[in-house]
Amino acid sequence: MMMLTVSLMLIMMQLNAQTWNLAGNTNATASSKLGTNNNIPLRLFSNNAEQMHINANVAGKVGFVGVGTTAPNTRLHVNGVVTATGGTFRTVYHAGTVLPS
Repeated sequence: MMMLTVSLMLIMMQLNAQTWNLAGNTNATASSKLGTNNNIPLRLFSNNAEQMHINANVAGKVGFVGVGTTAPNTRLHVNGVVTATGGTFRTVYHAGTVLPS
């Protein structure tokens, strides 16, 4: 009887586990999240190649986002050409020099 109870509990836990589906998620709530619960970076892939990397365990760089790089050195590190349309923006270099847009 104990084995049956444990088995039923495990089945119920699996049924209640939240999953992410490729076709969309109708079970998402305001508390749903996509990410990791441990000290591992979030890595997003396409065509079996890492395209985006969010640091989790790099001292002083936690939360840094890399696009086209697996080792972001700034809050947003893009390896490649960046295109921005609409709105206004400005470029700030590390030395603090602000260039007009």
